Amino acid sequence: MTPGLSSAADIHSDAASSSPSCWKCGNTIHPSDEIFFCKCGVIMAPRPNMDHFQLFNLEKSFNLNEESLSQKFKDLQRQLHPDKFTQKSETEQQYSADQSSQVNKAYTTLIKPLSRGLYLLELSGDPIDETTDNTNLDPDFLMEIMEINEDLAETDSMEKVNAIRKRNQQVLQRLTTDISMAFDKGDISEARKLLIHLKYYDNIAGKIKELERKEFED
Repeated sequence: MTPGLSSAADIHSDAASSSPSCWKCGNTIHPSDEIFFCKCGVIMAPRPNMDHFQLFNLEKSFNLNEESLSQKFKDLQRQLHPDKFTQKSETEQQYSADQSSQVNKAYTTLIKPLSRGLYLLELSGDPIDETTDNTNLDPDFLMEIMEINEDLAETDSMEKVNAIRKRNQQVLQRLTTDISMAFDKGDISEARKLLIHLKYYDNIAGKIKELERKEFED
């Protein structure tokens, strides 16, 4: 668990400032109750102030089991997808769409190390400032990124592209490991610095995929 962030045992403690009631039966909904459905069986509106980790009943941590997260996502979408509510009331149809959309957004954020790390920075109150952080980057690092981008722009060989992809993937894996260690130690400043680097290498990975896609189409 990332120091300074809530554990799984506490994830519902601040889910809402007051306990809402079920829109249909009127039962009070407590923070520890089921998130998506009331005891009476109807789907509920998304809870206010609930973060992405809470939706999946996860600790606020950079380290998570992506396979387990994917399975939880599939299970929830089977329960919440609007197609299951076409014969229900307009209220249930709307809440289904809202819940499904919220789960989609949470999953998209948490499943990738970069977006997950950036989200943890937001939760910690220390998000990346694009202007300030990019201005303070090490010149040697920026030169390295520029050279890689130039190599990609100038190469006409997929063999060279593949070589760059392999090197880039190694850097991505190393940075992900280092970011994990930084969050585990509660070193938010180090995690921020590493995540900024990860953004640049992730951007390179996107350019490589685009080159590979064009090669496949040709």
